[in-house]
Parts: sequence; C-alpha cells; structure tokens
Amino acid sequence: MLIARKLLVLLLLFFMTSTGLSGSSTYSSVVLTHYFEQPKNTQKLNLIWPAASHQYLSSGSSSLLSTMVRKAIEQSNEYWLTQAALMNHLEAQLELARRTSKETIKKFWWLQAAQSGHSASYFELALVENDFDLRISYLERAALAEYQPAVIALSQYWYDTGHKEKAIKWLVKAAKYDPLSEYYLGRLLWKQGKHEQANIHFKSAGKSIDEAKDLAILNELHSPVSVQDWLNKDKQLQPKCAQQLQFVANNLDSAVQAKKFMRKFQKDARFEQLPICINNLVWLNEGALSCQLEGHRQRCDLSEIAASIGKQNFTHLVFFLPNGTAYVQHGLMYLDQADTYSVFVHELAHFAGFIDEYAISSDLAEQYCSNFSAPNFYVGDSLYSSSRFNTWQQHYQKVADVNYEISINNELPVNAELAISPSRTCNKLGIQSVKPSIDITFMEHHDTNHIPPLYLQLWKSQLSNAHGFIAVAEALN
Repeated sequence: MLIARKLLVLLLLFFMTSTGLSGSSTYSSVVLTHYFEQPKNTQKLNLIWPAASHQYLSSGSSSLLSTMVRKAIEQSNEYWLTQAALMNHLEAQLELARRTSKETIKKFWWLQAAQSGHSASYFELALVENDFDLRISYLERAALAEYQPAVIALSQYWYDTGHKEKAIKWLVKAAKYDPLSEYYLGRLLWKQGKHEQANIHFKSAGKSIDEAKDLAILNELHSPVSVQDWLNKDKQLQPKCAQQLQFVANNLDSAVQAKKFMRKFQKDARFEQLPICINNLVWLNEGALSCQLEGHRQRCDLSEIAASIGKQNFTHLVFFLPNGTAYVQHGLMYLDQADTYSVFVHELAHFAGFIDEYAISSDLAEQYCSNFSAPNFYVGDSLYSSSRFNTWQQHYQKVADVNYEISINNELPVNAELAISPSRTCNKLGIQSVKPSIDITFMEHHDTNHIPPLYLQLWKSQLSNAHGFIAVAEALN
C-alpha cells in the first residue's frame, strides 16, 4: 500500500509539472498532505479502496469507486476524494474543485475534469483564467463540445468585438436555445443585406426579447426606401397641422427609435391641444443620406430634398442618425440613437421659438442676448412695461383658473401662479435674463420633463399663426 501511495505521489508531481502547477507551494502542500496523512475517521473507506481501485483498473468499472466517493462526500473526507480524483473520477474532481477556495487548486481539478471530457469544466476554467488566449481556448473547447453556456458566451464575445463571421458561426448554434443570441444573429444578417432571414429571427426572438419584437413589427409596417422613392410623389399639407413633422431614419435602430418617439408623442397628454402632426416614418436605405460629423454635429446633404420643397407634406424634418449632438436649425432637427424622448421634446420646443434656459455658449449668447424674442425669455430693464410681460400676463390668465399641471406621467393638482425668475441663458456674457417660471423647466434640464402650464399656452400661441409655414425651407435655402 505504501509503495502504491508513493507511486501516486510521483505521478501527481509529474502531472503538476506538466500542467504548470508545480510552482504553487501552497497547492503542493495541500494536495500532498492527502497522501501521507490519512484521516482517522474513514469509516471503512480504506477497506473499500482496494476493491474499488482494482475494479476500476482491471475492468474500467467505477461503481465501487462511485460508492466510495459518495461516502467520502458525506464525511467531507478529502483524502479519499483525492484518491478517487487522481483515478479520474469526475464527481470526485468536481467536488474537490467546489470545496476549495484556492483558485490554483480549483483550476487543477477543473483541468483534470475537462481533459476527461467534462466540457463544463473548460467553461469554468475560462471564467477564472487571466491569460486571454488561454481563456478563449478553454471557451472554444467547451463550445466545441456543445456546452450551451460556452456557445452563448463565445458567440457574444465575437459579436461584441466585431468579428462578424466568427460571431455568425456561433450565433447560429446559440440561437437554437438562446433568444438573445437569435436577436444578435438577426442583426448581423440584416447588416449583410439578408433582410428576410433576419426578420425570421427577429420574430422568433421577439417572443422573449422586446428589442427583437420592435424590429419585427417595424419590418412588418415599413421597409427601407431611396430618397428618390420617398420624394417622387407630390403630397399635400394637412390644414389642421401648424407643424407637420417628417421623421426620417437611416438605419434599423434609428427607425425603431423614431417609431417609439412617435408612439410616445401620440400618447403624451401635454400635446393634445397643440396642432403638431407627425407623418408616417420614412426609413431610408443605409447610405441613401450622405451625412458627416462636423465637430459634434451631423451635417447632411439635403440637396435632393431641397429640390422638392413645396411639393411635400412636411414643414419640419427630424433626422434620426447613429451619432451626433442633438440640435435644431430652423426647420431641421438632428437626433442620435442615445437621445431620449425628453431630448426630442426639448428640441421640439425650439421649433416653436423657445430658447434654452441653461447657460448657452458665448457665441450663441452674442447672437440671442441683445435682440431676440422667445416665448420663455426676456432681457432688459423694463420687463413690467414690455409687450413680453403683457403676453405672459394674458396667457397666465388662461391657466390661472385651471387647477392642474400636466406632467409626463399623470395629472398633479397645483395652483397655477405667474412667477418671474432669473434664467441662466445669458450667463456667459454676464447678462441677466428672466423666464416666466420659478421652476427648473424642460428647457433647462430636459430630463425633468417639466413643462409649466403657462409654457404650453405660450407654445399653443406660437403655433396659432404658423399654419402653412414651411420652416424647413429656411434651412435648405
């Protein structure tokens, strides 16, 4: 028995050297202790061992060894678990990996289990391995053995790092049992121009993934078109609409974003009394609209659109693009995919002449803070004798008896009261401007979602004389 134990020790030392684990003195001492210090409370496991090891070595049967392992687990007997683990008993190897808090020992037993065909252990090794190449190697080995978490993780890795071909290879497998992987597969197929195949995956993944459902619905209602196809028919403005907005998206995600904003606007009670209309989405083929970033702002070639102004059914254009700072230029609005609905509402107010209530840049302040009229803005010494104050007073009377304020989510009872307070608009020039509210409004911080009732009345008034005015024409001249 002593000779056999010494042979096992030699085998273990050889194995540790070959796997790079011999440098860990902590590991060596912990494992080798099992060979020289047999626990006293073995409860006859030492009697089972000779028969169990003989059966396994002579016939390959592990029935007695498994019995011994189960008893060793019940007794927390790591000595006999180690004996069985060194004979490649999988349950013993995994139990020893589970029990230890030392990463080097965990990795040792997971590696033994993995090399014995336990693919999940390769996955566990990938999770703790610091060497990048080795981590990917372990992950690939687990994935090649069809271990589902590894297939999903590997496909996700290649997708996130932009390796499209490798991602598709593994996403095809992962999509069979993981809805998120199927959604990613659909996105990659879409980018390859395989729209029908992509939409099949969007519909399937959409049963569990909201983003996939949105794409499936989008594809049922819309399809990408060229600029020429969009503009080739003459259209008429709706008389009831003071502002008729045309949402334009140039890729899949932007189109989904535009549809979401459209639905939110249609349900937004704050705008029920405003004559603002939104046309059906125009979703352009990728590349159909030539745009480039200048600083942080997108600039697009709108020459084809400019040539058709007067024959179209929009007064304002809202472009949904992949990136770029949100801004308005006359009748044009540019949004990117990171912008929220509250950003859109803030920019929409610019279409009605509202000015920012945060400190604008010095260049803009030079332009606006000396001679500019905005419904939420006044600068000068004679406020109370000004026409602007009179306008605020008149519209205040329309809301003074209305005992509510509409918020984005519900109706909150308040007492409407006209109050004048400083705004920060012209701070960069050291000029004091004022606004008709004591609150932080959506024109200072869009995410407050706070539009005072007076602002809505002013907005409505601004639009009352705007019917038929094609604001976008100014931007395209």
